[in-house]
Amino acid sequence: MLEKCHSLGIESHIQQEAVLLLLNSRRGFMRSDLFRERLIKSLAKGGYSAIFLPKINSEVEALVEQQLLLRQVKNGQHEIGLNRVVWKIPLETIRLIHDATIIATSGRLFEDGFSEVVLDVKMQLRKVGGSRSKIGDAAIETLVARFLSS
Repeated sequence: MLEKCHSLGIESHIQQEAVLLLLNSRRGFMRSDLFRERLIKSLAKGGYSAIFLPKINSEVEALVEQQLLLRQVKNGQHEIGLNRVVWKIPLETIRLIHDATIIATSGRLFEDGFSEVVLDVKMQLRKVGGSRSKIGDAAIETLVARFLSS
């Protein structure tokens, strides 16, 4: 799974631990307070302490902003979890989308717009035989946004 993290540009140890913690949970979601507690304990084994809490929070929040993790309220409980739509995409397809994003943005002005890049990526996927029927538009947009931000 670390290979998928690397393919998504997740190099931060804190973010990788957060993803692994959620991947190893039963549902891919955890109560936010329990998630934070377990993440801090897991990171403490690697030398991080509660003093790093603001950094831990900002690293996790970055994954939420990029829609790689999601927040939800279930039965009155705040939860955080994996965006399953993204995390179930095969590694090879993630790499394909990454490469297509690079190709779509090379020689292009930023003003061309996000939707044009996404359209180019979708067309590139179709050309190389990437099964677009198995990957929803939202997942492609999430990955393109992630690759553009890194």
